[in-house]
Amino acid sequence: MAAVFEPFMLAFQHPLAMLVTIAGYLLGFFIYRKSKQKSWLHPVILGVFPIALFLQFYPLDYGQYRMESYPIHFLLGPATVALAVPLYNQLYLIRPVVAPIIVTLIIGAVAASAIGVLMGYWLDLQLSTVLTLSAKSVTTPISMALADSIGGVPILAAGIVITTGVVGAIFAPLIFKLCNVEDDRVRGFTLGLNAHGVGTAKAFEYSELAGAFSSLALSLTGTITAIFLPIVVSLCS
Repeated sequence: MAAVFEPFMLAFQHPLAMLVTIAGYLLGFFIYRKSKQKSWLHPVILGVFPIALFLQFYPLDYGQYRMESYPIHFLLGPATVALAVPLYNQLYLIRPVVAPIIVTLIIGAVAASAIGVLMGYWLDLQLSTVLTLSAKSVTTPISMALADSIGGVPILAAGIVITTGVVGAIFAPLIFKLCNVEDDRVRGFTLGLNAHGVGTAKAFEYSELAGAFSSLALSLTGTITAIFLPIVVSLCS
């Protein structure tokens, strides 16, 4: 039992990493709100810079930083599970469109992994990097565990997932506008499937309905990818 709480104890004994992480995000969120929520000023993007400066000038390597900010990393899991609440609230609107959801989910999840793999081979990347790219379109906790299980690089997976999410959140509003997409169900499901956690946060800016459909897409994409990707990798190896 003591081993379970040991990372938490270490983090609270050395709280600087957590404080810098929270402060960096809050600074980014403040600028984001002041900019009237410009997508390219997303707090995840802006929050990286003070943390990077901190790691550059403070004698703390990334491994130590990650251990000392463990509670924040740990809370990614419960935060993902908590998305079930808005999903449940909008369940009556989801039931009538189950068939389109399933078709879109299968095509989207397969395409997301396939595009990552094809890009990796096209760029002549190492096999471990290609395998990591195959898990790029699921939320961070699932992606890291999945990358580890199929021979990828968990830390790299986290970076790729966050980058994918940020890019999706930045360009999705423009794509919706160009394609005249005004249905919050479509907006939400698209963001959740392609931009996972960051995209879901963006979806809630549209409405709770968009957030619910984004949560659904995020959860189902993570589930289907976690089940079938290791099988596909084992068959192809």
